[in-house]
Amino acid sequence: MEGIDREDTLKLYDKILMGTRIAVNSLECIARKSASLQLSGEIRRTIGKYEEIDRKAARAILTLGGKPRRISKAMRLRDWWTVSVKAFFNNSPAEMARIVLKGFDMGEDQLQGCENTYPNASESARQLVQELFQMQDEQKSIYKRYLNA
Repeated sequence: MEGIDREDTLKLYDKILMGTRIAVNSLECIARKSASLQLSGEIRRTIGKYEEIDRKAARAILTLGGKPRRISKAMRLRDWWTVSVKAFFNNSPAEMARIVLKGFDMGEDQLQGCENTYPNASESARQLVQELFQMQDEQKSIYKRYLNA
């Protein structure tokens, strides 16, 4: 890494922030549609973990003089529609857990190449990406239990 670049750092924090906000929106939709109160509770706990990372990214963006973005209404509607259609046909805990796990994978795919895309981002931004990945890995085991239930 040649040197820390403010723009790369801001862009990486923004990617983290948007990822966590999309995840929270999707998880809220899944929790409302799930037929299982137990799974809904697990989802709410996962939402709290995403919100913690979201706060860290938003605080870092503000510290760097940026402005944290919101996800668009179109994105919110898309998530609601996708979950609603899937849940209409099958809102079992196993199916809802599959959706959550697929979301984890999609989020990882979105952030996976960021270290190459933003090579001069700060170490703290890179660490927050790793914290997000670690949190998701820990959460996966919770949702995998529902697949065979």
